Amino acid sequence: MKKIHHVRYMLTSKLPSLKALHVFSVASQHMNFSQASEALCITPSAVSHQIKRLEDHLGCQLFEKVGNHNHLTKEAKEFAQQLNHAFTQIQQATNKLTHYQTNTINIGVNSAFAVKRLVPMLDRWQDKYPELDLRVRMLSCSDNLDLLELDMILGGKQTLKNYDSKFICEEEYYPVCSQSFFQNQLKSQIPDSITPFPLIDLSNVNCWEIWFKQHLSDNSFQTKPQKTKILYFSHTLMMIEAMMASRGIALIEKALIKNAINNREVVLLHKEGFTPSNSGYYLSVNKKRRKDHKLKNLSHWIFSLFESH
Repeated sequence: MKKIHHVRYMLTSKLPSLKALHVFSVASQHMNFSQASEALCITPSAVSHQIKRLEDHLGCQLFEKVGNHNHLTKEAKEFAQQLNHAFTQIQQATNKLTHYQTNTINIGVNSAFAVKRLVPMLDRWQDKYPELDLRVRMLSCSDNLDLLELDMILGGKQTLKNYDSKFICEEEYYPVCSQSFFQNQLKSQIPDSITPFPLIDLSNVNCWEIWFKQHLSDNSFQTKPQKTKILYFSHTLMMIEAMMASRGIALIEKALIKNAINNREVVLLHKEGFTPSNSGYYLSVNKKRRKDHKLKNLSHWIFSLFESH
């Protein structure tokens, strides 16, 4: 066994360093050490050092000076062709494994955010990156994310081993109503009490209960009136639509109605919101594509949707 290990070591030790081979490959394509250094993000002297190191290892000269220009020696030309081909194959294999070659990006998004924020802004993304094929899937609680093979997930923090999650911002809920409800029911005045007005809430969540507990010291909306009518819905999208249809006052995550607030279709009725525990927006990227510049561009764009949130 010791002899076998020794033979393996001898075979490995005869190979030049991969770094020196790569530097030579790039230099042979540029035929200029300064240009090669820019492509490799190293100094020209570092290029010269790696070339000299490779020449010493091989025992032959790779470049020769003719005037002010570098030229490959006769022996180095075939060697460079074979190396360039080998590195091309390595790059192609890497692209295939990490999906770098595809222009398709599959992203799963919380359904409410997808409908209210992402889809209305997609034209800006498509104008900026028309060559990319962005495919949006609305996620539900019953989805098995392991089986969906998504490149990105926008929503809560993911604990899946194949994804890296990055925090974007907290979820902040505010009492809001439609502009029509504000003018016709509230007479364009923020009320001291919500007793006469219907509230809108999610079934089995009771956001208003949390709100009242966190704002006991406020002069407005202090306590929950016993006779206040509450309309319950099973989905955030239904709750938003009910609020927009002037059915009452709702507690809604601000990011979902940012466009409506900017367009003055929705009125904020309190300057402070509340943040539920264990909530927040996260962007999770599949580890196979975390270095893909296309996903990095999409990540920056998604983060911009939450700016001034």
